[in-house]
Amino acid sequence: MLTTYNLLREFVDLEGITPNELINRLTFAGFEVENSYPVAQASKLVIGQVISCEKHPDSDHLHVLKVNCGQEGVLDIVCGAPNVRQDLKVIVALVGCELPAIKETIKAGVIRGAQSNGMCCSLLELGVDKKILSDKEINGIHELKADAPIGETKVLEYLGLDDIVIDINVLANRPDCLSVIGLAREISALFGTKCKELPKFDLKIGQTSYQVSSKTKACDVFNFVEVKNLINGQTPDKIVKYLNAVGIRSISLIVDIGNFSMVLTGQPLHMYDLDKLASTALSIDDSFSGKVVALDDKEYDIIPGDIVISDEEKPCCIGGVMGLKSVEVDENTKHIGIEAAHFYHANIRHTATRLNLNSDSSALFVRGTNPYTALDSLQLTASLIKSLMPKAEIVGTAVFNQAVAPTATYPFSFDKLNLHLGTDFSDEEILKMLKSFHIKYEKGVAYFNKDRLDLVEQCDLDEEMFRTSSPNRVCQSLSSLPHTKGGLNPTQANELRIKNLLLDAGFDQIVSYTLVSSAKDRYLRVFNQDASLKVSHPMSEDHEYIRSDILSSMVDSLKYNMQRKHTDLKFFEISPVSLSVEKVATYMSLGLCGNIREQGLISTHKADFYDIKGTVELIFENLGIDAKRYRLTRCINPIFHPGRSASIFVGKTLVGSFGELNPKLHESELIVGEFDLSQILAMRVSPLKVKPISGIQSVYRDLALNILDDHVTSQDIVDAIKHAGGKYVKNVEIFDSFARDGHKSMAFKLTIQNIEEKSLTDAQIKSLMNTILLSVTHKLKVELK
Repeated sequence: MLTTYNLLREFVDLEGITPNELINRLTFAGFEVENSYPVAQASKLVIGQVISCEKHPDSDHLHVLKVNCGQEGVLDIVCGAPNVRQDLKVIVALVGCELPAIKETIKAGVIRGAQSNGMCCSLLELGVDKKILSDKEINGIHELKADAPIGETKVLEYLGLDDIVIDINVLANRPDCLSVIGLAREISALFGTKCKELPKFDLKIGQTSYQVSSKTKACDVFNFVEVKNLINGQTPDKIVKYLNAVGIRSISLIVDIGNFSMVLTGQPLHMYDLDKLASTALSIDDSFSGKVVALDDKEYDIIPGDIVISDEEKPCCIGGVMGLKSVEVDENTKHIGIEAAHFYHANIRHTATRLNLNSDSSALFVRGTNPYTALDSLQLTASLIKSLMPKAEIVGTAVFNQAVAPTATYPFSFDKLNLHLGTDFSDEEILKMLKSFHIKYEKGVAYFNKDRLDLVEQCDLDEEMFRTSSPNRVCQSLSSLPHTKGGLNPTQANELRIKNLLLDAGFDQIVSYTLVSSAKDRYLRVFNQDASLKVSHPMSEDHEYIRSDILSSMVDSLKYNMQRKHTDLKFFEISPVSLSVEKVATYMSLGLCGNIREQGLISTHKADFYDIKGTVELIFENLGIDAKRYRLTRCINPIFHPGRSASIFVGKTLVGSFGELNPKLHESELIVGEFDLSQILAMRVSPLKVKPISGIQSVYRDLALNILDDHVTSQDIVDAIKHAGGKYVKNVEIFDSFARDGHKSMAFKLTIQNIEEKSLTDAQIKSLMNTILLSVTHKLKVELK
């Protein structure tokens, strides 16, 4: 943001504060001053009047002048400016004058036989920015007014050029300081000086025949003031100098008032010549499509999404960016409408970037404007119009959705402030800070200030107290800070344990993209079948959705590596997924393909269902989750092979599915799985209990069964045996399986042990086996082989 020292002095008391002191204080308060420089710079200047102007006898463009410089006498000067003439009052650089802008020191000399003892100057030669000067100013010398005092040596002060431009880097959370009044309030708080408020004109809502409306959510506030009987006169020199200093060229009195109001308030305004409108209704929409000609005389292609203000027949303004030529305010304008609106910053940024059309207005809208002060800026503008054009009539105001500042409050504690900062500020000092920022405070509650949208909670005010106070007030000790113990929370610790377990088991961890295409988003789903969150403005179609599963990314990673001849793979990924705007879960995916090495290349086997099943059981065991607390069932998800997959349930909740990928989806045999770690890690686990190894010898029995129903699984039989055997059956393992010509059988090894430190007799064992056999054959369609 560009501002000037003198312009700030108009609104805040800077008596005794030098520009350097101001710059240093702003920088250390979080407003980095990137540059500062004088508006103009020169020594030994004087105002003179040309009393004689003759053509140089030896040149077709030079003139020989006699210039009355008051106490400096009448000087002979050779000048090449095309606009020099007799009786013109000019800026004279005397011999010895230094002009840093052109890196010259004026010397007396002879130019083509004519003596020259000085130089008539242009503003460009004094250092005024070229972009705000007219071609006449650039190609000629500066023409002073007829009442300019001859012999005046304080020329820069007389011209209003004895000022310092300050370029401030305003942080994103402080758009209020993109205005002069906002910055003046900040300086007032930093130095404890008085700040003036902007003049306001009491606008009456209504009393105008014009109506305004908005058909897009990208504009939620639209204020409009009608003014007539305007006389477009000369802009006061002071306003012109201030505008020029911040890089805005003076155009006309009406336009200059709007631009000056924008500089003061930070609210962009736009002015319409109402006599050029086709109706008394203005509407804002973002569905227009077509070509328009803007105020810079260039044609632009408008597409849906660009905000456009239109009357009933034609577009009148590219909202937040630039007005259109068809309703331009010119020297004949007598009747205007002034717009102050609040636009969504992203729309303005997209339009300005796409059209490569950046303006002072768009720069402010992109940073974010304050909807609660839009009407205030119109009150200032109306006040300026009445003061500079007394005969102008403020007809009335039309408003769409007038923004009313909320009367919100938030808790604020003096003790917490001192605790957070490690300080010992008194109540009086804190109250003084609150008053300096116009924050109302009552009984532990602070009130929202419409001028400071960034102050919404305790920590915001803590920061303001720190910024505006001396760093020496902060205690350089940790003794007053709360003592905390660093480390991972239980969920993080368990996630790390799983990662390390899988790495030790020979898996490699992968990290894949969170954003996926529409096709990949719906490709493989285990849990959430709802639509994923869509990115508003995706970089490409491949990164359009925020994924709600990670299995598709695992399959893509396996395919990618297999296509590059890496065939023996064991991958895992643990990643958060967004199930909705507010709900986030943590998922884990596993992927295997190729050969599993048991003893290097000497002994290998092809990755299969049992490899991933063993890995899953290892994870549950490592987390301390007993096998009785979850159950494996046949997986019915069509993305998996119907006979080589399983689902894990905890109670009635599905926490994972794994197995061989359905051959219809991929030609290679991929063993994959996806698991809801959020659900798994939320399971309560009892503390690890240690007990001595039993001295009672275990007894082993085999049980071979014919399977009479293909739907009966080995897990069903194991569960039935454990249930029937109760506390005496320590373990059940399948050791043989046979299937041929429709006949199927399985054999199981049972580990039996008495927990009461007493060996079982043969009769007890026989009775137990009979009980188990009867129970299993009763529950399941099986028979003893």
